[in-house]
Amino acid sequence: ETGINAEYMGGPHVEFYRHGDAYFCARDWKQYGHGVCVYCLQRMPGQKLTNFYGEQVCVSHRQQSHLTDCQDCGRVVTAQSRARRGGGGSTGTGSSRTQCLVCRQTAVSNDATAKHLFALVKYTLENEWGLDLRNYQVPLALLSLADIQRQVSHTAHRPHAVGGITHCEHHRGQYVVKYVGVPSGVSASRLAVIMAHELMHVYLFHRGFPIRALGSPTEEGLCELAAWLWMSSRDQNGKEVHEFWKDQMMRGTSPIYHEGFRRAKRSFDPFLKQYGARNALPHLLHAVAQHGRLP
Repeated sequence: ETGINAEYMGGPHVEFYRHGDAYFCARDWKQYGHGVCVYCLQRMPGQKLTNFYGEQVCVSHRQQSHLTDCQDCGRVVTAQSRARRGGGGSTGTGSSRTQCLVCRQTAVSNDATAKHLFALVKYTLENEWGLDLRNYQVPLALLSLADIQRQVSHTAHRPHAVGGITHCEHHRGQYVVKYVGVPSGVSASRLAVIMAHELMHVYLFHRGFPIRALGSPTEEGLCELAAWLWMSSRDQNGKEVHEFWKDQMMRGTSPIYHEGFRRAKRSFDPFLKQYGARNALPHLLHAVAQHGRLP
């Protein structure tokens, strides 16, 4: 079976696996649990699939649509975890999110925790990457997934994954940001990435960037670049999960989010080489503001 190990092991909580009378943390499972399906915990005599984390599962589970991946980290949601949550692995926070046990344990569902995380992300983007947000006091709203989807349905395009929303109004030729809305029940690691994305929206709106002229791929690409930079920051917990999402961003097929990000990163990299981490992003954003496009 699978569950949460009470022992502190250098991160928030870790998932462990049990096979017979032996217990394995996720790291050791990769070494000693080779050939055992992480979903059903049975030996795999035939074909198997291996995901980004090295987790192996029986091909039959995927073929029969038994297998679901955690929406917050991409790990396999085990059969036992699904059973404990009524078959879906949902959070119990009013959404239908599918989560593994680790992400469920770190899910953020109260305003105080969310605001603390928001402040940390904002501080990191300011001080490590030079995104000047010092004078912007933006309210944060922790919303249900249904509320976010309802608001997103009125926008011109849809997010490629569960994300947040920057709510703004257009007054006298400029955008005024009213609040940033993020989904409740998302793991802290994933929620921080969503916050970084939305903070770039805040910056672009407040600085008067020509949003419509830029186009969605450039706007969202810059926001995904901010998310990438947060995941690349020093001393971040959940590094393996961040590497998973960075891999998805490099290989994804969304023309707005994934291709937009890759274009933004290609433009960012020469500035990074020339000016260093603290000054590269300001130079890139200055170039975009000046020319109305990515350099």
